Amino acid sequence: MDEIPLFLQPYTNDHYRVDSFTVEGAEGLLRAITGQAAYIKPRLGNLVRLPPRVESRGEPSWRLLPEPAPVLWMDELFRQSYRPQKATVELHLAPAEPRSLLGLRRLQQLAEELAGLGRAKGLFTQRQGLEIDFSDQAAWAYSKDWRTGEAGLLVHRRGQRTCWFNLPDAKLGWILDEADLAKQLTRHILALLRIAIEAPDELAPAIGLEPTTTVRIGHLSEASATSASFPMGHRNRVRIDPVEALSVHDLQARTASVADELVAGLAQPFRL
Repeated sequence: MDEIPLFLQPYTNDHYRVDSFTVEGAEGLLRAITGQAAYIKPRLGNLVRLPPRVESRGEPSWRLLPEPAPVLWMDELFRQSYRPQKATVELHLAPAEPRSLLGLRRLQQLAEELAGLGRAKGLFTQRQGLEIDFSDQAAWAYSKDWRTGEAGLLVHRRGQRTCWFNLPDAKLGWILDEADLAKQLTRHILALLRIAIEAPDELAPAIGLEPTTTVRIGHLSEASATSASFPMGHRNRVRIDPVEALSVHDLQARTASVADELVAGLAQPFRL
C-alpha cells in the first residue's frame, strides 16, 4: 500500500484489507487521520534582501592629552647608525598611557615579522634588500637604498609602532602632494595596526618630515617642473608631537580621516 485509496475516508469504513504496507503509505495514513497537509505552499512575496553595512562616516574622536605621549623619533631610535638620504616622512603611533614592556624574545620574533608584513602590504618591494635586526629596545626591518626607496617598520619595547618612507622625487627637490600623501599614510597606518602586539586602548599619532629645505607643496604632475620655490629653505624639519590620542577602533574605522588630518598638520608650516 503506497497511498490511501480515495474511498477510504473517516467514518465511511471501519476497516480496509491491505496486502502490503510501505513507509510512504504509513505516513499517508497518519496524515489522513490527523488532518496534516502533505504539501505546504511557499510564502508569497520576494525574499527580503538587507543592504550592505555602510562604514561610519563620522569624524574620529580625538582626545587632548594632559601632556604629549612619550615618543622616540628616528634620530633618537637610530642615533648616528642610520639617517635617510631623501626627504622622509616618519609616522609614529605611541601608546597614550604607559604599559608593560615587550619581552626580548618577542622583539627577536618581530624583526622577521615586520619584514614579512612590509612586503605583504607593499611597503617594501619583493626585490628590495632589507636590514632586519633587533636590539634590547626595538625590532626593525628597513631599506636604506635611496635608489629603490628608503622605507621601514619598527616596534619599540614601549609599544610604539613606527614607519617611514620617502616623498616622491621631483626634478627639483621633492613634492608634498597632500592627496597622495594621505593615501600613503592610510596604507601605512593600517599596516602598523596589523603588527601582532597587544594594542592599547588609545594610540597617539606623531608625524614628521625631514629634511624640508627642498620640499614644496604641489601635485605629482608637477614633478618635471624646472623652476620652483621652497618655502622651508630656512627650516630643516617639521614635527607634529603626539598631543592627541584616538581609540584603536577609530584608527581602524576612520583611517582616511585620521591620515588627512595628519597631512594637514604636516603641510601647514609650508603655508606660513
